[in-house]
Amino acid sequence: MEQKTDAQKTILIVEDEKNIVDILRFNLQREGYRTVEAYDGADGLEKARKENPDLILLDVMLPKMIGFDVCRTLREEGNNVPVIILTAREEEADKVSGLEIGADDYITKPFSMRELLARERGREYLLPSVYGYILMNRLYGTYPCLKHLELPELRACSYSLIRHKRVAHVIGVEEAAVKLAKFWGADPELARHAGILHDCTKYLELAPQLHLCAKYGIELDALEQKAVKLLHSKTGACMARYVFGEPDEVYEAIFWHTTGKADMTLLDKILYMADYIEPNRDFEGVERLRRLAYTDLDQAMLLGVESTIREMEERGVPVHINTIQARQWLLDRGVKLEE
Repeated sequence: MEQKTDAQKTILIVEDEKNIVDILRFNLQREGYRTVEAYDGADGLEKARKENPDLILLDVMLPKMIGFDVCRTLREEGNNVPVIILTAREEEADKVSGLEIGADDYITKPFSMRELLARERGREYLLPSVYGYILMNRLYGTYPCLKHLELPELRACSYSLIRHKRVAHVIGVEEAAVKLAKFWGADPELARHAGILHDCTKYLELAPQLHLCAKYGIELDALEQKAVKLLHSKTGACMARYVFGEPDEVYEAIFWHTTGKADMTLLDKILYMADYIEPNRDFEGVERLRRLAYTDLDQAMLLGVESTIREMEERGVPVHINTIQARQWLLDRGVKLEE
C-alpha cells in the first residue's frame, strides 16, 4: 500500500460539541490535512470504515452510539487506527474501560483541552499548528502569558502563524542557525529562538503589518511603507520581544534578517546566513554559500548580500538602502570574494 504523505493524512473528528470540531477542523485543514467530521457515534463508525483515517479523535458521550462502542467495534473488526478518546467523564473505571477496549489514550474534558494542556501533553497529541493556535488565542484556560515558553510551545506558536509549506523552512533555519552559532562561538539558544520566530509575521498583509509597526513605534521609510516583504522582519522582531519575551539580541537578529545592515553583530550574521543556506534552499550558488558560511562568515555575508542586490536589480525591484550599506560596510572592512 502506498504510504500517505502528511498533506494527505486524514483525521476523523467524532465529537458532538461543534465549537471543538470547528477549531480542530479549521486548523487541521489550514495545515493541509484532510478532516472528516461526525457528530454522532453511528456516523463516526461508518466514516471510520469508509474513510480509512490516520487518526480518530473520539468523544465518549455521543448520540446514537457511545464512543466506547465505536472503538470496541473497530477493534473487533481488526481496525487498528490510532484512537484518542475525549470525554467529560472522569471516573477511573471509565478511563480503564477506554484503554481496555483498545483506545490509544484517554483525555478527559472539559478537554476543553484544559486537562490535556495542564498535563503538558497537548504537544504530544496535536499538530504543532493546532496546539499553537490554542496557545496564541489563550483557549481552554491555557497560558495567559506567552513570554518565555518552553521550546515545544514556542515552536507550536510560530508554526500556527505561518502557512504549512513554510514550516519546513523555519525548521531548517532553526537547525542552520544553531549549527552556525556553535561553529562560530555565538549563543546557540539565542540563535535557536531567532530561527524559530524569524518568519512569524511573514504572511500578514500590508495593512496589519503597518498596524503593528505603528503599535510598536517602528519608523518606516517610503519603500518600506509599500513593500510588505520588507516588513515581516520588523514586525516579527516586535512579536519576539513583546509577545514572546525574547531578549534584545534575538530582536535585533530578526529585525535585520531580511535587508541586513552595516555593522551587524555575530548573531545578526548567523540568522541572515541561516535563512539563506538552510537545507531546503535550492538555488544556483547555494553550495558555495554553505561552504563559505563555515570558512569565512563575512565572505559568506558579502556573497549573500551581493546575490540579493543582483537578483533585485535584474527583477527591477528597488534595493533597500540598508542592504546597500551592508555591502559597503563589508567592503570597507576589506572583505573580498575569492574567485
